[in-house]
Amino acid sequence: MAILDGKHVDNSSIDPAKHKFIGMFRPPSPPEQTARGYCPGCLTATRGSSGPFQRVMFECWQLGHYDESQYVTI
Repeated sequence: MAILDGKHVDNSSIDPAKHKFIGMFRPPSPPEQTARGYCPGCLTATRGSSGPFQRVMFECWQLGHYDESQYVTI
């Protein structure tokens, strides 16, 4: 997913001729810490519901694995 003009869109909607990359957006907090999570940066699924799992999700968030590209229409 990417952010185009402030709205989430599919990556296939981005056209380099029409859209300018303006940076990365990091959500203000890590994703929901449920019994199972998926890290898009590590490309791995993690399991658990206690300390180690929450620590992995937080570390991935800190490393920017959940950041999304931002674009504006030019």
